[in-house]
Amino acid sequence: MAIETKQTRYSFTRLDTAEQCAHKYWRRYILGEKGPKTDPLRLGTVVHNTLEAAIGAVIAKKHKGPIDLQKLLRLYASKYVETYTGQGSFEVFKEGEAIVTDWHERAGAVDWEDYESVEGRFDITLDNGVSIMGYIDLIERDKGGTITIVDYKTSRTLPSREDMAKSIQLGIYALAVRKRYPDAKIRLCFDMLRHGVRLYTERTNDELDALERYINTLVDRIGAWAKSEKGYRASLNRFCNWCSFKGKCSAYQGALEVGELGELCPDSLDDIAEERERLARSERLIKARRSDLEAIIKDYIKQQGSAEGCGVRYTLKQTTATKYDAAQTAEVLAGLLGITELEAFGLFASVDKAKVKALIKKNGAKDESGSLIAQAELEAGAKTSYSTRLVAREIDK
Repeated sequence: MAIETKQTRYSFTRLDTAEQCAHKYWRRYILGEKGPKTDPLRLGTVVHNTLEAAIGAVIAKKHKGPIDLQKLLRLYASKYVETYTGQGSFEVFKEGEAIVTDWHERAGAVDWEDYESVEGRFDITLDNGVSIMGYIDLIERDKGGTITIVDYKTSRTLPSREDMAKSIQLGIYALAVRKRYPDAKIRLCFDMLRHGVRLYTERTNDELDALERYINTLVDRIGAWAKSEKGYRASLNRFCNWCSFKGKCSAYQGALEVGELGELCPDSLDDIAEERERLARSERLIKARRSDLEAIIKDYIKQQGSAEGCGVRYTLKQTTATKYDAAQTAEVLAGLLGITELEAFGLFASVDKAKVKALIKKNGAKDESGSLIAQAELEAGAKTSYSTRLVAREIDK
C-alpha cells in the first residue's frame, strides 16, 4: 500500500485527477496550484449553493408544499453576490436564474420527510485501508425505503448511459451510503439542471467491491509516481482540452503545434514515424476540442433558438442515416443474385447502403421486378437513425 494512504483522505476529485494525468495531479495536489475559475464553474457553484440552502431550509422548517419562488430567486441573487465578486454579467445571471426557476417548477410541492440529508459529508475507510471523504448534494428516501443519491450537474451536455454506469463519482457515493444503509436499495442520480431531467443508474455489490479494488490501484499509482525517476509525467487524453493546467503543460502545447511541414523523406522511417505520431496526437486533441465546442454551441441553439459569434451564424441541420441489417442483406442478395449467403457477405465488408443499392441496380437490368422486391425487403428491415449536424456560415456584412 502506498505511503500516502495513511496520510491522506482521498476525495473523488483527487482520485479522478489521478486517473486522468500524473502531471495534473502533481500541479494540483503536490504543488497546490489552482486553475482559473471559469464562468461555468462559478455559476455551477452559485446554483449548487442556492439549492443546498433551499432544501436545507425545507428540512429545518419541516416544510411541506411548494417553495416560494420569489424567496428562492432572492436566495439565488444573494449566492450570486457571494460568488461573483467583481466578475459576472447579466447574461450569466439570467442563465443561472433560469436554471433555478426550472428546478423550482420540476420540484413542485416538496415534503421535508423525503429528504435524508443535504450536502451531507461522508468520511469512510474502505476495507483496503483507503480513507475517502466528500459531500453528497442530496440524499432522498422514499416511502418504500429506497435511498436516492442526487448529484446536481450544470454541464451543457448529457452523459450517456455508459458514462452513468462507469461514473466513479457515483460509485464512491454508493460506497459511502452502503456503509450507512447496508440493507437499503440505492439509486444513483445525476440531476441535469440545464436540461430539466434526472438520469438514474444503480450499482451491484459486486460492482462496488470491484470499485474498491480499483481505488486501491489508483492510490498505489500515486505512491509509485513519487518514487519514480520519471515522476509526474503528463498523459494526453480526452480531458486535456478542459484541463486548468494545459497552458503549463509542454506535452499538450507540443501536441497542438503541427509545426512546419517539410519535404517527406521516404528513406528515413524514424523521421516519418515521428512526424506521423506527432500529427496523430495533434489530430486527436483538436478533434476532441472541436467536438466539445460544437456540443456547447448546439446546446446554445437548442436553448436560445440561435447562436452567433465571431462573425459566424450557427444552425442545426437534421440528418438521417439508414442502416441495413447485415444478415438480412446477405439473405436478400443471395436470393436476388443466385449465390450463397456466405458469398453475399463477401460482397461487402460492412453493410454499405450505397454499395448494396448499386448491386441491386446492376441486377435490375436482368430482373427489374426482383430488384424492386429486394429493395423493398431491405428498406422494411432497415433501421433509420436521426441526428443533428452543426452548420456554420459567415454572416454577410
